[in-house]
Amino acid sequence: MPLRVELRHNEDGAVTETALPGKRGRRILEWTARDAPAVPREEQQPPWWAFNPTVFVSSGAWPRYAAELEAALRRAAARQGAAEAKARELAAAARDPGAAIQSIRDFVARNVREAGPALHELPRACVTPADRTLREGYGNTTDRAVLLYAMLRAAGYAPQFVLASSAPGVPALRNALETFPAASAFPEALVRVRDPQAAEVAYLYLGDTDQYAALGATPHTGRIGLPLPEGRLEVIEPPRDDQSVVDYALAIDERGEARLTRKELLFGNAFGREHRRFAEMTPEERRRYFQEMLGAVSQAAEAEGELRTDFTGYPGLVEFTARVPRYAVRDGEYLYAALPEMLGGFVNLKSGERRTPLYFGAAARRKVRVRLELPAGFRLEHAPEALPRAAAPALEAAAQVSAADGGALALEAEVAVTPGLVPAARYAEVLKLTQTLAHPRRRTAILRQGIP
Repeated sequence: MPLRVELRHNEDGAVTETALPGKRGRRILEWTARDAPAVPREEQQPPWWAFNPTVFVSSGAWPRYAAELEAALRRAAARQGAAEAKARELAAAARDPGAAIQSIRDFVARNVREAGPALHELPRACVTPADRTLREGYGNTTDRAVLLYAMLRAAGYAPQFVLASSAPGVPALRNALETFPAASAFPEALVRVRDPQAAEVAYLYLGDTDQYAALGATPHTGRIGLPLPEGRLEVIEPPRDDQSVVDYALAIDERGEARLTRKELLFGNAFGREHRRFAEMTPEERRRYFQEMLGAVSQAAEAEGELRTDFTGYPGLVEFTARVPRYAVRDGEYLYAALPEMLGGFVNLKSGERRTPLYFGAAARRKVRVRLELPAGFRLEHAPEALPRAAAPALEAAAQVSAADGGALALEAEVAVTPGLVPAARYAEVLKLTQTLAHPRRRTAILRQGIP
């Protein structure tokens, strides 16, 4: 490499650096790793460079790259008459500023098919002008971002380009990207605008969702972003959290037959994922999917009415009611019932030990609430065991049990995952907490008849 090039590089302790003599004003650096142990293949491994001998080399700077790229993107978005006219038409028909943003997003999602290479795989001179992308009906994420930018600006907003990485904003990953710039770290371009309905500063990210997604949700939640033209890394934090809440209303009679209603509320990315699933289902697929939902409760379950879904508002709703013969087992004066879905499988770890770090790349949260109505003449002999709030690396959970109105039993369990790397030495802590959540004592209720 030329002697005058300012090179920033770093290597971990497993790599040896050697400077070799160069020719004609050049220098040569060589790195070698010896006797590197074999790396086992395990699920949920972090990026290779996060836990293996690695050399980072860079001669770039994020602010310079961001400024040069933004100039190219803005040129492609400037003076695009067709895109601007369409944006003004859509905005004029919208009922409020938020609806106008969603209308523009949905128009691009429906009319411009995503196709083509990543942002860093093409020269900046090859960025497609917005009108051409609109006319041809396809483009890569950069082309779609340019079109969104041109349309939002024409509609009166102040859009901003943001590059998106697949890496979450945990220090071990962010520090490497921040210190050693590489264009390949940000393969996608998004656009963000201020949320017109938020009291405080909040951004809506656009360009990585389809027309089914809730406005404000993004699959890059918690990932590292690079706003242009500033070129300072930050964590993408949209206003929509990715979570789901499941409510069960369960009434058991003295024979053990149950009437069960399951209602799930879907937020953030879960809203868009399920909205698309149900919107694109055929009637036959929907019927079979409902059968599978019933089968997950019990093979003896019988539907009481149809599957109900509603994504016209927010959050999304999926609900059904079923009759379940022999849901609880009757044994003399006792009824034994296993309550549904108490989060035991939310984090599905398949191994009892681990040799490499465990990687959670995205945040997720799920809450399950159960209300159990006891049959007349029965009392609660044994309640499911509560779990005081407990934490392990990247994982937090809790379960509460309480009495409800009318002698019913109320349970509420919640688990949250945060992005991060769990060292192999601490894997046992995460495994233990997931096993604690899945233990039968968390969901077993025993009812007894004839005891005042």
